[in-house]
Amino acid sequence: MKNFFLISIFLAFTSTGLYFLIPFPEKQSLEKINKTESNNLENDKIFFEESTPTFDIVRITPKGDAVIAGRSKPNKLVSIFDGNEKLGHVLSDTNGEWVWSSKESLKYGIKRLHLNFRNKNGEVIRSDETIIVFLERDGAQSPIIFKSSLSGKTNSYLMNLEELESGFSVDYVEYNPEGRIIFSGRSENNKNLSFFIDNKIIGETLSNSQGFWTFITKEKIPFGKLDLRVDLKLNNQLYSFNTPIFNESVSDLNQLLDNNNFVVQPGNSLWRIARRTLGGGIFYSEIYKKNQMKISDPDLIFPGQVFTIPLITEKINYEK
Repeated sequence: MKNFFLISIFLAFTSTGLYFLIPFPEKQSLEKINKTESNNLENDKIFFEESTPTFDIVRITPKGDAVIAGRSKPNKLVSIFDGNEKLGHVLSDTNGEWVWSSKESLKYGIKRLHLNFRNKNGEVIRSDETIIVFLERDGAQSPIIFKSSLSGKTNSYLMNLEELESGFSVDYVEYNPEGRIIFSGRSENNKNLSFFIDNKIIGETLSNSQGFWTFITKEKIPFGKLDLRVDLKLNNQLYSFNTPIFNESVSDLNQLLDNNNFVVQPGNSLWRIARRTLGGGIFYSEIYKKNQMKISDPDLIFPGQVFTIPLITEKINYEK
């Protein structure tokens, strides 16, 4: 009897679906973060320090109610911003810890959260971390919450993922300024996953005790359209799927960024985030929106299960 196999992949809605969930006027199809966020701070000069405030917990309900916790220097008034809009402020305690709850629900759309406080010289210190939130209009699903770094010193990751009971997912891929690709996802715990680019194996990784896994390529890989394949061995069977990644060209990417630090863009099949680090390097991330598919026969793809990005699910006979 064929086993049921659940594959969870983060895919975005089609462009039409995105329009109804998060409206994007034609002339503003890209959500650009301002070149000068200091405009909202009375033209203060913004500084970055090693002890910048950080996000520890970001919880946002499908309706937009937010609870955010983090750290800063002790006894500092920490301000929470969505782009140029100040959402509120909170005083950190003697340990530098703070918790903020929204009085009103956040509006749907793309949120770009960062933190500010003033140092003893009166200078505005901005957080290196930025939180990107994809909050959908219908409030049916929990928003995607993505943490990234302006300096590029730390890898990006999705903050609100749950463990998978079965199957596996690719949650996001990221191309860093060093030319290496970072893959992140989930599977059953302690499972081995193999990675292929254009059908050439590039390495393997093992999921941890909670089922989360991350893989970073050892070799530099030229930026451009690539075909990703991930294989998972499960119950003496090998399951595999393919999907294209990085459809943008380097010139297109530079043109999108222009003089902006961030560009968040909806695609036909996923969310794309391009950002220029403080050092001038470019990070490029693709976030897959959750879409679950249960297949009674992994050898078959049914017409009702056709997605906007090519998805191949096949069972390969495996013998010890």
